[in-house]
Amino acid sequence: YGQKPEDCVGKTTVELGLWQSAEERQAVADRLMQEGSLRDFERTYHNRDGKEIIILGSATLMELEDEVCQLSIGSDVTQLRQFEALLSVLAADFISLQPDEIEDRVGFGLDQLGRFLKVDRCQLCLFDDTVERTASIQSWTLDGQFQPSESSCEMPWLEQCYSEGWTLALTSLDDLPQEAKVERAFLESEGILSLLGVPMNVENELIGHLDFAMTTETRTWPEEIRIRVELAGMIFANALHRKRLHERDNLVQREFRRALLDAQESERTRIARELHDQMGQSLTAMRIHTHWIRQRVDENHSALAKELSPRVANLMEIINEIIPDVQRLCAELRPSVLDDLGLLPALEWLADEFETRTGTICNLEAQAQTIPPEDERDIALFRITQELLTNITKHAKASEVTIQFTANAEEILLIVDDNGRGLTPKDREKRGHFGLLGIRERAENLGGTVEITSRMGQGVMVTVKIPNHPIPN
Repeated sequence: YGQKPEDCVGKTTVELGLWQSAEERQAVADRLMQEGSLRDFERTYHNRDGKEIIILGSATLMELEDEVCQLSIGSDVTQLRQFEALLSVLAADFISLQPDEIEDRVGFGLDQLGRFLKVDRCQLCLFDDTVERTASIQSWTLDGQFQPSESSCEMPWLEQCYSEGWTLALTSLDDLPQEAKVERAFLESEGILSLLGVPMNVENELIGHLDFAMTTETRTWPEEIRIRVELAGMIFANALHRKRLHERDNLVQREFRRALLDAQESERTRIARELHDQMGQSLTAMRIHTHWIRQRVDENHSALAKELSPRVANLMEIINEIIPDVQRLCAELRPSVLDDLGLLPALEWLADEFETRTGTICNLEAQAQTIPPEDERDIALFRITQELLTNITKHAKASEVTIQFTANAEEILLIVDDNGRGLTPKDREKRGHFGLLGIRERAENLGGTVEITSRMGQGVMVTVKIPNHPIPN
């Protein structure tokens, strides 16, 4: 309590400041007289220096020389309650975070715990899905000098402790059993004198461990501290598990979208082939037979022939119009130039076809003469360009479009810039507006990004960046 014995003689506990007020003391005394004993009740008071102290106490009545006396015992739980308050703040903080913000916040949590526990180092190790390798390490040190070892070191005894859910509390390395020779050698090499390690489990699945170490002196780890450190491990484990589930969901969604795009592309190819082979042949046969009929009608000078002649001529014109339409549709579904010559010639064909069809000037500026063919990447870049040109045709009211394509060893850059009306604030609010969602999905499937810059009345510039390397399966 911070009081000297001579200062306590002749004074009441209220006068010594052990109670907030005489009424509070009287209320506890009345309960004690009624019940005979009180267990584990908390109260707050200020010690001699004015510091707030939280006491967990128990009291009982007893007779001493025929007088009723009170025997009380109390322990200072101020640090434990402050630790619990810190854990509550950390838990609430992690719950409020988005999954992609969690990992950056782990370092802040380690700093808060390390400073509160007054340890020299703390470290969080996260396992991969196989629980055989460490996927990531985040560490904190009081002096900021320590860097975690990146070398892999198999420690079977320690791994067994964590896998079975044990908390490891070492006052000194002499507490290690004989079979933990590898662990002892490693800890000695790291300069660790005392260690408190807790497993991080979620739904009986071990995802990592949280360690606190002393390098300047030995430290005992009381049970009440160990229990709360285990709670800290649970807080980190739940947050990081939520992040991992989010990443898995995103991966599944990306794989689904990728499979869907592959299926769409396969279906486009199939339809284009059938249109070319079946309808193309049928139209060609119709044209030949119609031409034969037209010749016979023109050679015949009967009244019926004169009546049929303009109709046959009109039929020939319709067939002649349908054939290039089918050819254009086949090319849009799956241009043969993309398969035969590669991406750059396909972009040239796309720009020329766009300018011919719409009358809008379309310039292609390519600073990469050739790039190694990559089927999925080339299809995606072609479709992105095709979709952007379609958007410009429908919405931009542009008179000129510029397509810039550059590639180096690290990155491929595609920029489509128009001088149209730009995106209005209302346009930006529309979800998936103008097919941009599909464009983003294609770019993200390649590990790339899409940036949209709009200038009101001056057009839209879409920048697509993707890494220039083979796409992992």
